Amino acid sequence: MKDFHTHILPEMDDGSFNTDMSIEMLNKLKSQGIDSIVLTPHYYFDCECVDNFLDRRRKCLHKLIIASKFVEDLPQIYIGAEVAFFPNMSNHEGLDKLCIEGTKYMLLEMPFARWQKSHVEEVDKIYINRGIIPIIAHIERYIEFQKGTQYVNELLDLNVLIQINSEILKKKNFVKKHLSFIIDNEVYLLGSDCHNMEGRAPNMDIASKYMKKKFKNDKLKQIDLLGEEVLKNAISININPD
Repeated sequence: MKDFHTHILPEMDDGSFNTDMSIEMLNKLKSQGIDSIVLTPHYYFDCECVDNFLDRRRKCLHKLIIASKFVEDLPQIYIGAEVAFFPNMSNHEGLDKLCIEGTKYMLLEMPFARWQKSHVEEVDKIYINRGIIPIIAHIERYIEFQKGTQYVNELLDLNVLIQINSEILKKKNFVKKHLSFIIDNEVYLLGSDCHNMEGRAPNMDIASKYMKKKFKNDKLKQIDLLGEEVLKNAISININPD
């Protein structure tokens, strides 16, 4: 299994606050059967420029690599960002730098509010104008805001991928009411959206148990194949340097 949404990078955002916690989170995901992890720290356009973000990310990644030197058999690591939606982002010069490194895929966090038609149109332009394929982060967290609209369906009709947080799969009523059309019919990516080892700890075992119970291993195989395709050209991080 692959975790496409994490806040493991130490001292970078509201996730892990030191390297010890980061390594503990990596080991926890390993114990849950995760072989590949994408580090996706938050990026907010209104807080800093892309180059400053990338510089901070590089320094935090270096700390993690050094701290992991004597830790064996950690999962494969990739680096990206969870990019918060902002107006006219399809024209932003640095947007490509926020993709998972080596790929055309970018984790995109949509607004936690009722969307306008312009939001969906802007997501479409990210692919049309830039060739970037958005991965819509934790799709389940926007649905309540869009009641009475078709914006979620319109978004899913675009050239995007969907990411679902493992946590939601234990909320059977929510899945049945709001997500069953995605869970049953779509192929999607999974993420823990882990931030720490307490309230928002790695929890990919929830997704694994749910998929195996509901679909046996068929759905997990489909999900893993999609994950392999996304990461096919991605640049992996040597987290266990010699």
